[in-house]
Amino acid sequence: MDKVLDNKLPSLSVIQKQEGAKVFAFIKLYIADFTRFVNVKNNMNEPQVDMTAQLIFEEFYFLNLADLRLFFHNAKKGKYGKLYDRLDGTMLMSWLNRYVDERIGTA
Repeated sequence: MDKVLDNKLPSLSVIQKQEGAKVFAFIKLYIADFTRFVNVKNNMNEPQVDMTAQLIFEEFYFLNLADLRLFFHNAKKGKYGKLYDRLDGTMLMSWLNRYVDERIGTA
């Protein structure tokens, strides 16, 4: 977490201003990688990934790509909770709230 806080990477909102829709492609790549990693019966489909990427940008625009990388790495380790045979956008948003709380506590 300390390395993420010390980096000088632009926030998601800055990336969106500079690169437009590329920010959504980055977020979707992280989500897609995570969905390939987990073995759940009810996984996310492409429209759900698209909607979740949009929601992540809307709610967590202040994070940067290092934050997302750390968040999904920790999620793969099960740090934010168990999947119980399903993965959806609501779960990822809830976990991101936990990540942000941790980030604020560390800062």
